[in-house]
Amino acid sequence: MKSVIFDMDEVLVDSTPYHIDSWKIVLKRYGYDLPLEFREKIYGRRGRDIIREIDPAIKEEKIDEIMGFAEEKFREIYRDRVRPVDNVVEFVKHLKNKGYTLALATSASAENVRMILSALGLLSFFNPIVCEKNVRRGKPEPDIYLKVLELLEEKAENCMVLEDSFAGITSAKRASIEVIGVVSTNKRADLEKLLDIVIESFDDLMKEF
Repeated sequence: MKSVIFDMDEVLVDSTPYHIDSWKIVLKRYGYDLPLEFREKIYGRRGRDIIREIDPAIKEEKIDEIMGFAEEKFREIYRDRVRPVDNVVEFVKHLKNKGYTLALATSASAENVRMILSALGLLSFFNPIVCEKNVRRGKPEPDIYLKVLELLEEKAENCMVLEDSFAGITSAKRASIEVIGVVSTNKRADLEKLLDIVIESFDDLMKEF
């Protein structure tokens, strides 16, 4: 294996509660009810795809407007609260020191990626970085991981993905990349139904890489 591909939210940082808070504000502002299953809907997916599901008749320019407000609101709420998942910074540095190429495949915006990775001191560790604007279809479609493989100029069998969400896991598997599940947004038992390797701490992987 030559390359390790990370998801961002709930793999590098614990950000879901702040996404939920910002989405509540956004949907209320634009007159949408908050679906009961909304929390599950956002895991690993692009915001614009969620909006289309809530309002299938919405126009693209309105989606752009809502997403602009949503991303701004999230950064306002989260900017001073960015915290890494336990031991992930040490794990990223460990991989880099071992000579692995590190990539990022996230449904977040480029602005969110820059804010979060800069706060963690990891912006220079990931190349390539592929985010929501770089692909036509978001997770669970395979586009984002296929794009990473293209930019890495690497075969799927030489890569490993770290993902927490069902959408992200499905996306990576559709791109034929092996996935390690990270327990955060989903329970270990549920991830183990889909994956051979599931971790609760990055300490579990230190000796494997």
